[in-house]
Amino acid sequence: MKWVYYCKNEDKLKSGDNSIVELVYMRPVWIENNQEYTSGVIELRIVAVDFIETLSDKGEFSNDEIEFLKPIGEKVKEKGYYIDENPPDDDEKRHFLNKADIYVAESFNLTKLHQWMKLYLMIQGYPFSAFEATNYDKFANDVNFILRVFSIDNAKKFEPDFGPEWWKSNHQKQPDRNAIESLLKQIFQN
Repeated sequence: MKWVYYCKNEDKLKSGDNSIVELVYMRPVWIENNQEYTSGVIELRIVAVDFIETLSDKGEFSNDEIEFLKPIGEKVKEKGYYIDENPPDDDEKRHFLNKADIYVAESFNLTKLHQWMKLYLMIQGYPFSAFEATNYDKFANDVNFILRVFSIDNAKKFEPDFGPEWWKSNHQKQPDRNAIESLLKQIFQN
């Protein structure tokens, strides 16, 4: 499944700059009978912990903020990343599939950003084939939920791949642990 995404600093990252915080909106897109379909959005915020530690050392955070951020930094040091799931509120569930913050060890370029996005999709068990960048206007128009309804009839077409009533499940598919391990090795090699 292709994932169309919008990232405000895409051009900056394409030019080779690194980033410390990025907010990315992704939505799945698939073609059936020569028609393009989409569904809800995943909101990811990717944050480099080394930047947080630098600001903390400079006294930019209050003691409460430091106490909140300290365990996150420790989890990133243990595992190389930390994902903090932020389930959508009830009124957001119509528009969002998932929301999460991904804390990573250091600043990242566009390639690393894509790898972190892909890792999240893999962990959640979402199918993935490619990313396609888009601008804000196109992303927002294509996700107009009044015009594009993710109907039960469309969801039922994916039952052979994801199982009966997969759209009602919080976890559609078991993640491929080997693929995740392989992707993590790629991320940490660079």
